[in-house]
Parts: sequence; C-alpha cells; structure tokens
Amino acid sequence: MLSEFAIDILCLTETWHEDISDVPIRRLRANGFQVIERARPRKSSTVSESVNFTNHGGIAIVASTRVKVTKLSPNFEPSTFELLCARISSCGASCIAAALYRPGSENVNELFFDEFAKLLEYLLSFSSPFFITCDINVHFERTDDAVTVRMCDLLASYGASQHVYQPTHDLGGVLDVIITADDTQPTSVAVDDPGLSDHRLVHWQSGLRLSTEPVYVERECRLWRNFDLEQLISQCIAVVMFV
Repeated sequence: MLSEFAIDILCLTETWHEDISDVPIRRLRANGFQVIERARPRKSSTVSESVNFTNHGGIAIVASTRVKVTKLSPNFEPSTFELLCARISSCGASCIAAALYRPGSENVNELFFDEFAKLLEYLLSFSSPFFITCDINVHFERTDDAVTVRMCDLLASYGASQHVYQPTHDLGGVLDVIITADDTQPTSVAVDDPGLSDHRLVHWQSGLRLSTEPVYVERECRLWRNFDLEQLISQCIAVVMFV
C-alpha cells in the first residue's frame, strides 16, 4: 500500500499488535521500512492469555528509508487517548508527527480536552511544523455538536485547525483527521478506501523535502557485555606506575 499510494510516512491506529516482536511489525521491517510503535498496555495477564484475546488499540508510525525517524517522549502521559510522537527529518528540514487514537467507546470528558491541550502545547514548543494524525472519534461533520464546537474552539485558541471534510468511516462521519498549525496547511488532502478496514485512508502532501538516497545513521558504541572491569583497573594501575 505504501508503494501504491507513494506514501513516505504512514501513521496507523488500532494496530491490534501486542508488542514490538509481532509478525506484522517484523514484516514491515523485513521489507525495509522503519517502524516505531506503541502497543496498548495489557490490563490483565489473565485476560491477555485467553485464546480469544485481541489487544485493541495500538499505534505505529511506518516510514521509508528516505527520511530519518526519531521517537519523541512527551513530558506527560495521557490517559484518555493513546499517543505516539516522532520527529521526521530529511535534507536539513524536519517536522513532528503525532499519531493519536481515542477509543470511540469512551465518552469525551473534561480530562480529554485538558490532555489534548497539553499535546498542543508540547507540539508548539518545537520550531518545526507538526501534524496530528488521529482516529479521534469526534464527529467533526456535526458542526453544531457540543463536543465538536468545544474541540474546534480549543484548536482555534492554539492557532490550529483540522483539514478533513469527507467521511472517513463505513458508517459515515469525519472521525479520522489531520490537525496542523494554521501556518502549516497540508495540500492535496484526499480520502481513499484501500479495502483493508472500516476506516478510510487519509493522505496528503507536505513541504518536507525528501532525500534521493536512503538516510542512515552511524553510531559507535561499546560492547558492554564484554567489558572487563578488572582488566581496565590493571591497565590504569600500569599506566600510573609507568608515569
């Protein structure tokens, strides 16, 4: 799908994966994609060991090798939605991607608005533009709905807005959205049905320049499991005696 739609960054919600070693995550990496992920924490080991257990929720950000992806750690831990943030860098430019999932089975309450405001504050603390991609389960098509009005007012108070206006679910409703600062308008926003889910694929273009070559990061690190403390001490003693 990434190749068919020429996608460089793919943000997934409701991945249903349980940990980093799950087969779908490993297959993506085996096919040359970068993946950062966050599975939904298991509430009970007894339940998770059931044959019929499905770990609903979960988020992943999948990227081509033409960009550098760095996982970020926000300074707060939301409880009303699942969150995964990353810095996307290429050719000296960067942006911040935040993938978010709010379960539709949960009511929108005051804590959600407080935590979403914290997310906006966090993203606005960066000098890079940001994109929030989410299955937020707020009906943005219901312009007179109290929750939608409150959400739009909150975005406006931070100089942000959302850019999807077509239904994104089999049953209708604008539930999957793109949110950016007002000075970072995405282009070519489209909603397609790849036939893999009851939700639609929302895709757009941004102004981040892409490298023509794969982006690699070289690091040197010590193999700590082979570290011999006694040998190091003896070498230090020998050096001191020589001096």
